[in-house]
Amino acid sequence: MKAKFFLIAVGMMLIWVCGARATLNIDIYSDKLIKNGDEYNTADVYDTPPSRTTVTMIGGIVGRMETFDSSVLNITDGDISILHAYDFSTVNASGGYIHSPTAWDSSTINISGTFNAVEVGATATGIVNVMGGSMKAIAGWGGVINLYGGTVTDNMHAVSGWVNVFGYDLEKSSTGGKYGYGYVSGFWNDGTALTIDIGSSGTYSHINLVPEPASLILLTLGSLIIRRRR
Repeated sequence: MKAKFFLIAVGMMLIWVCGARATLNIDIYSDKLIKNGDEYNTADVYDTPPSRTTVTMIGGIVGRMETFDSSVLNITDGDISILHAYDFSTVNASGGYIHSPTAWDSSTINISGTFNAVEVGATATGIVNVMGGSMKAIAGWGGVINLYGGTVTDNMHAVSGWVNVFGYDLEKSSTGGKYGYGYVSGFWNDGTALTIDIGSSGTYSHINLVPEPASLILLTLGSLIIRRRR
């Protein structure tokens, strides 16, 4: 009987410890590594002037992470439910998963590699650069989203700010697509075909198509030849 009560007590203690660990909140003011086995409910990253704080995440789980000042967050693996980048902070995500990363203020989020997300967003004067990875949607509430590559599996939506699509043979339509609001098609600079549906009626006017450098050179040369002939 004593052994049974002992096992029950140990089990309850383990449950309590795991629960306490999963709800741990931390403020980070110096360089830190987040790895497999680390679990935080919230994690806020700040500089300690004059030093810039760099956090490297190679695993682990964070419920909500926010970056401030000029801090840097490098993510190669791990799981974050919500990420908000503020001030002049920078997030470099080349792997792992974030449900909804958003660039606020004058922050920058760089996405590449095998990174995955549901919705990537920019607001205020935030900047998001997408070079790779996979995400369900792009959402602009201000700021700038630059698309150089990657996969958008559903749609792009922008009520303000700009979505710049870089590639070649790019086309933009205001009709058709999955939602009837149009789509963008063409090729990324590496030759990968792209088709991204437009998800709302006001988005079309917030999308810029930017030809890759070779196309720009050809366009410039063509304009010069026409002017000379005239």
